[in-house]
Amino acid sequence: MVNKWPVTNLPVKAGNMVVYKAAEDTVSISNKDHFTIMYNTNIDHITMKINGWYFGKTSGLFGVHDNEPSNDLMTSFNKPTDNIDRFARTWEVGTSSCH
Repeated sequence: MVNKWPVTNLPVKAGNMVVYKAAEDTVSISNKDHFTIMYNTNIDHITMKINGWYFGKTSGLFGVHDNEPSNDLMTSFNKPTDNIDRFARTWEVGTSSCH
């Protein structure tokens, strides 16, 4: 279950994006060769893998992806923060939820 919703209608494909059940307790989102996000529902843990082509070319929740931990928590205003909640709120795009 994810957010108390059963994960039963997988896989789902939309263009190059695929959401699938990678294991009994893991849901994955993949965009071909670009990135994969894995969510382990048992331990509430997210793992992200990103193609090396994006080295230093990302921002937001992926971080900058340049092996420099000091700039991974850059707000959407390009300001560093050490407050995780503030960081996440600056990248929020809306209040709607998916069901």
